[in-house]
Amino acid sequence: MIAKLVVILSLLPVMGGSPIFASLILGFGSSVYAIDPATGNVSVYAPGIGSINGVIQGPPGLFYLTTGVNLYAINLVGTRVEVGEGVIGNDIASIPGAGFYAAYGSGIYSYFPGCLPTPCPNNGTLVATLPSTTSVIEAVGMDLFAVSTYGVHTVSLVNPLSGRVTTVGAADGIPTFDSVISLAYDPDTASLIADVAIGAPSLFPFQGYSGPSLLYRIDPNNGAATLLNGNAPTMAGLASATPEPATLLLVLAAAAGLLVRRAAQKKVGIVSG
Repeated sequence: MIAKLVVILSLLPVMGGSPIFASLILGFGSSVYAIDPATGNVSVYAPGIGSINGVIQGPPGLFYLTTGVNLYAINLVGTRVEVGEGVIGNDIASIPGAGFYAAYGSGIYSYFPGCLPTPCPNNGTLVATLPSTTSVIEAVGMDLFAVSTYGVHTVSLVNPLSGRVTTVGAADGIPTFDSVISLAYDPDTASLIADVAIGAPSLFPFQGYSGPSLLYRIDPNNGAATLLNGNAPTMAGLASATPEPATLLLVLAAAAGLLVRRAAQKKVGIVSG
């Protein structure tokens, strides 16, 4: 376990060359893509990290992902370390201080706080049952939102402590014959961003799907869905990646130092001229 933890810690360099965002949505496919949650525009952010089923943000520069069978820690260079054997889920979500959750079938299962980045247990605890047989989930505050993958895309609010499931509405803007395969929450627009595959691929995860991703904004208050991008690159997972305050301060301090040095060099150049 100690050796595995040392390897995980070695994955933690802060993402180099990253623009400063108040929040950032990343899409994971053949490349890692930065998604503008206001417009749906997509740009390449980092190399691809292989097939995934669900992904959540960890410490700066580190993500946790599920392949549908096991849980891994991974950085944007593509180095991955297994941290949970037998962690099965269609999708995963994390609530700070409360642990992480996996959606599998119609159930949401919890894994105890603090099991990451050390190896997690093989089996979670059922905390809620959803109205659909397959759903994707995303954490917002201390709650979870779930959206049905197939058919009528029901949006549900889940209290993982009490197990209460409240129907918010239906994302009627998403065709019932398309499949919602991942969610991410954008705090700037206070909305959910959904990655949707055209049609209903027969296997979950969607590693065999090669069509475009459709990106929708979903209103968490009523479930209303609005198409943002109808021809995005193929993605199998979304994650909210909000820079840590300490990371932002370091970036700003470095930028300020660079400006000071440039100003000093320019001033010296004028005097000596």
